[in-house]
Amino acid sequence: MGLYTGFDLHSSNSYVGVIDGDGRRLWKKKLRNDPSLISSTLKPFKEDIEGIIVESTFNWYWAVDLLMEEGYKVHLANPAKIQKYKGLKYADDEHDAFWLAEMLRLGILPEGYIYPKADRPIRDLLIVAGYRVRLANPSRIQQYSGLKHGDHEHDAFWLAEMLRLKILPEGYIYPKEQRPLRDLFRITDQNPHSSERAEFAEYMSYYTRKFLFLTNASA
Repeated sequence: MGLYTGFDLHSSNSYVGVIDGDGRRLWKKKLRNDPSLISSTLKPFKEDIEGIIVESTFNWYWAVDLLMEEGYKVHLANPAKIQKYKGLKYADDEHDAFWLAEMLRLGILPEGYIYPKADRPIRDLLIVAGYRVRLANPSRIQQYSGLKHGDHEHDAFWLAEMLRLKILPEGYIYPKEQRPLRDLFRITDQNPHSSERAEFAEYMSYYTRKFLFLTNASA
């Protein structure tokens, strides 16, 4: 009997739900994020589990690594693309865990890329750099918008005036070789909501893989 397991991951605990091939809920439990506890708890189901789904949260690395090392088939759920199904899911941990399992059973699970351990520092660096770039300093100039005019001549003089007054919000001048990546990071240039942050992370996932491919190809 094939089983599907949803793993609703949080910072200190996780909610685990197990369903069968017909969608019946067989087991559920809230567990501490303790590797040995999780391993021993899932062991009775191991031979029947066809897949475990972990949502791509800020701390998914350890959970995915643990489960893969234990020999499970692990799927990383893409939270940005799950948004289109949000009307079908509930807002508590128990139902979220079961909904992850149900999406895999139905074949509608939007999956993310599970980065190899060696590539994750680059992924993290690109995401952090992306957030830095998205705090675009032209938007910070808006706090002085009441002091400037709306035409190009006055805008030019206003930039000079801000520098003279030492109130100029300055941006980072990227080296030429980093500018193609910087341009990619400008996919979202507004202060994002949570769903947009998840979508941005997925964009970064794609472009990081592309960047790694190009880097390896040129080596």
